[in-house]
Amino acid sequence: MEDALARIRHQITDTTTTVLNDLDTIEDPVQRQQAARTVLEELLPDMGREIKAHRSRTVAGLKEGRTLKQVAEMIGSSIALVDQLIKSGKQNKQPTLGKGGK
Repeated sequence: MEDALARIRHQITDTTTTVLNDLDTIEDPVQRQQAARTVLEELLPDMGREIKAHRSRTVAGLKEGRTLKQVAEMIGSSIALVDQLIKSGKQNKQPTLGKGGK
């Protein structure tokens, strides 16, 4: 898991640098701030929703053959959160990032 997290951190750092560099290519400061606002208000929240949905689907997968309590103990969480994640995972089956989904 640590290797995967290190790769993810590196990818996010690289992507952030690329986004900042791309924003800097927008000469008009008004348009540049509008683009930055779009990144902050639309693109990053979309990514967050996709990652949360992925987490929910993963927890739902852990539930198969286990009780909520067992899953909660496995992931170090409360039974209520596990239940919430599982319910959310059943509603969020398909990724929408990059498809105009919110």
